[in-house]
Amino acid sequence: MDSEDLELINTDYSKQDWKERAFTNCVFDSCDFTQSDWRACQFCDCIFKNCNLSNINLLGCRLQNVCFQACKIVGGDFFKCDQTFLGLQFAECVLLSCNFSGMKLRRVSFGASRIRDCFFVENELTEANFSGCDLLGTTFHACNLSKASFLQALNYSISPSGNKIQKARFSSPEVLALLSDFDVIIE
Repeated sequence: MDSEDLELINTDYSKQDWKERAFTNCVFDSCDFTQSDWRACQFCDCIFKNCNLSNINLLGCRLQNVCFQACKIVGGDFFKCDQTFLGLQFAECVLLSCNFSGMKLRRVSFGASRIRDCFFVENELTEANFSGCDLLGTTFHACNLSKASFLQALNYSISPSGNKIQKARFSSPEVLALLSDFDVIIE
């Protein structure tokens, strides 16, 4: 079932089966998708605003030019998405225990999001925007963070020896967190 140019507002879709559906140029505002099954769904040029997307099944889901604004996403295994034509943007979202490992997310923006206990392992994050994000408990390992922005970001723990950080941008005094792996004393 294909849907185009829809605007769905304040609707409860929790625990619903959306398998193999396609949505183009749709807006979802204040909807609850908790524990919905999005296996093999396609979302193209869609916007999710103020939605709860906790524990959705993303296996084979195609997210092409999709923007999440002020959404809550718990346990999102984004690495299970179809990587073809992948395009994601996040703004002022709450992302808890999500896994983005192995994904190519060049120029992705997480602007001012709270990204807690998430995983970025072996990611391509060149020119990614983490500005203003709270990254408490989030893991970055073997990632390419070249030219990424962490301006005004808080609570990050990034190993300069375990990630590529050439020309990445950081703010003071939070940038001192980059030294945590080196067992140095800063006075």
